[in-house]
Amino acid sequence: MFDVKSLNYEMDTAGMSMNEVTNLHNQMFVTKDYDWWYDVLPDDLVVDIGAGIGMFSAKALDAGARKVYMIEPNKRLLKTACKNVSEHMFSQEEPKVLPIHAAMGRTDVDLSNIYKSASLIEDTEEPKLMSLPELIEYYDLKTIDFLKVDACGAEFNILHWEHRDFLLTQVRHIACRVYLSTQYGANQKFLDWRDQFLKVARDQNRLYFQDPTMIEKIFKNDWHKHVPMSFMVYIKNW
Repeated sequence: MFDVKSLNYEMDTAGMSMNEVTNLHNQMFVTKDYDWWYDVLPDDLVVDIGAGIGMFSAKALDAGARKVYMIEPNKRLLKTACKNVSEHMFSQEEPKVLPIHAAMGRTDVDLSNIYKSASLIEDTEEPKLMSLPELIEYYDLKTIDFLKVDACGAEFNILHWEHRDFLLTQVRHIACRVYLSTQYGANQKFLDWRDQFLKVARDQNRLYFQDPTMIEKIFKNDWHKHVPMSFMVYIKNW
C-alpha cells in the first residue's frame, strides 16, 4: 500500500474553529460516516465532492485509490487539502489526485452555502458552478467506484433524479450527507428528491442508513417530525 499516511492527527486544518475540527474528527475517526458501509478499495476511482481540507481524500489515497477527484468550492480549503495529500500528488509518476476548484450543483442557489471566513479575502473568490453531468463529461468518467457528497444542501441537485440512471448503474457506492437547514425550501427539495430518487433506490434494495429505522421514517407523511436535520444516506450498487 503506502508508507505515508496522509490522514493523521497532524493535518493542516486551515484555521477552522475547535468545534469544526472536532466535528470533522468525529466524522472521520469515530462514527466513520463516509465509509460506514463501504471502504475505498485499492484501484478505486473516487470523487470527493465537498473535500474541505481533504480528510476523506487522504483516507481514500491511503487505501490505495488509483485516482481521486478532490472537489472543493473554497479555494483556501482546497489549497490546504492539496497540502494534506501532497505526498500522493508529487511522489508518483502520474498524480493520483486532481484538485478541482468548483461548486457542484445545478443552479446559483448551490453557490450559497460555501464555507467562508470574513477575515480571509481568499474565501470570497467565487468558484465556477459545475453539474454532475458536466463533471462526468469533462473528465470522461465512465464509472465511479466511490462518490462522496458533502455539499450543504446542494446534494439534491448533485444527486438529481435526472442523473439517476448513471448514479444507479455506473457508481458502485454513494455516501451522501443530507442537510435540511442550509437552503431555503430545503424540506420541499428533500421531499421531491425522496420521491424521485431515493424511492427508486429503495425499491431496488440499494438504499441504506446507519439507523435502519430511517427508511420507514423518511417515507412517512409526517417525515419531518421523525428525521434529523442532518444525516447520512448510502446507496449500494453492487
